[in-house]
Amino acid sequence: RLIYVGYLKYVLPILGGLLTGSRSSYSYLHESICEFSEPKAICSMIADAGFVNVQRRSLLGGVAILYSSTKP
Repeated sequence: RLIYVGYLKYVLPILGGLLTGSRSSYSYLHESICEFSEPKAICSMIADAGFVNVQRRSLLGGVAILYSSTKP
């Protein structure tokens, strides 16, 4: 996770800026990802929306999370 965050915060903006000319867009990507709610809070929001059997599965060492649920 630390490697991914470092890549996302430092390397990706430089590479993205070189390729597209818009380094700020890639800096914004890191900032927006860091603003995501915690997985437990997201599961609560899904349950509050009326879904049941809410589950989450961490992928790629926590870089991505897959949420699943059912609607009764």
